[in-house]
Amino acid sequence: MGLSWWLNNVLGGAVRWAVATIIGAICLVLGLAPAAWLAGIFGNPPAWVMNPWKRIGIVVVGVVTFLLILLVRRRKDEANLNIPVRWKNVTIQEPNLVAYMRSSDLVRRLDERISERSGNSVDPDNGVALPVEETAKLLGISDIEQLDLLLRENQEAAVRMSFYSWLDKDTAVPRGECLLYLLDVLGAQLGEPQFSELRSLQSLIQGGDVKARCQNYAEIMKNISPKPPIRVPLVVDFNLIPIESAIDEVRAGLKGTPQGKEIEANGKTKEQQDLDYWRLIGPVRLYGTERGQKSRKLINFMLYVVNAVTLESGRLIWTIPNGPVFDDLFVMAPDLRSAIQKIKQA
Repeated sequence: MGLSWWLNNVLGGAVRWAVATIIGAICLVLGLAPAAWLAGIFGNPPAWVMNPWKRIGIVVVGVVTFLLILLVRRRKDEANLNIPVRWKNVTIQEPNLVAYMRSSDLVRRLDERISERSGNSVDPDNGVALPVEETAKLLGISDIEQLDLLLRENQEAAVRMSFYSWLDKDTAVPRGECLLYLLDVLGAQLGEPQFSELRSLQSLIQGGDVKARCQNYAEIMKNISPKPPIRVPLVVDFNLIPIESAIDEVRAGLKGTPQGKEIEANGKTKEQQDLDYWRLIGPVRLYGTERGQKSRKLINFMLYVVNAVTLESGRLIWTIPNGPVFDDLFVMAPDLRSAIQKIKQA
């Protein structure tokens, strides 16, 4: 029973009582008698209405009805935490997210609440699957089931987070908008330093002051009861694996396969073999620190498709002619393991 309950119920009732009292006083001062007018219209009330026991019964029926409504609402809220079976073990991938956004009643309901502020409808054909996929993987959300659970637990916080954003009155709200605000809530739960690092790693979500978002989240949490559980961080270091460890995982995963046997038998140095293993992976998201910069970021998504990982003084770097150089390379764990699986199945 938080502050919002007291504001909505106790304080709200006090305000309504005060307003009714003032209106009654004004009517007495002006000689107005609404009760007499009603009696003139409807006549004298029947005798059973005047019976005190029957009056008490009417009050009891009203109280029981009110309690039943509260019970139904509470059961409905509890039911909202039940995750549909169809999302169990469904991986975080753009097509799966599109299907989830289109079919989830929870996503639809929350998107509609967010869209009410701008007066626009929800655009079912314009979704946000790609930025949700990228950030969900960075946060270590393993599958749609886990994403759905996090949305159910933080649904009120996600909607309220949207209240602090400017919504274009001429643009429809894209399907899945509530998930972007959920990711902001989870980012704020990490704390400002880690949320700032998450922002630097994101390439498909721009804008939104991290400090302000954390302040918004703290304000939201003051008025939400019960508080949702804090589940982040779900993984270490935003699900990123150093490229050297990633190549060791590729080598172990392809041991005994035709590709692995060919590389092991080519007579090259271990460093050159590492490059050969990496080139089997194909284009995956690569993160690194651009020379001259301090923070890691995603190598431009138009460039990481170029397999430009090479050796420099025994270390793996990413570079292209007349382009930037990235050191301390990392790969996202789900992308790596998906790529290894595809090679095995080829």
